[in-house]
Amino acid sequence: PSARRDAIPLARPLAAADPDVRALGAELARFRPREQTRAVAGRLVELLDDPSPEVRHQAHAALVALAGSDAGGEGPGAAARWRAWARGEGLLP
Repeated sequence: PSARRDAIPLARPLAAADPDVRALGAELARFRPREQTRAVAGRLVELLDDPSPEVRHQAHAALVALAGSDAGGEGPGAAARWRAWARGEGLLP
């Protein structure tokens, strides 16, 4: 039997300089336990304004999974709508 290893924290990949790493971090957030995704929700909202379309797409998908619906949508103004949702959920100050 192999020893269980704690999951790699998401904060570092979500802040990586490489857009592929940020996109993978956001994609992975969709599959993590809800508490772990809630812990990085603010960063996921920030990534909705990322220069990389794939990062924006993956951050949106992770937020939709967390919210259980498309609470903020995509495109112009999405980050502000998602930020309002996250505040309402107690995820942002």
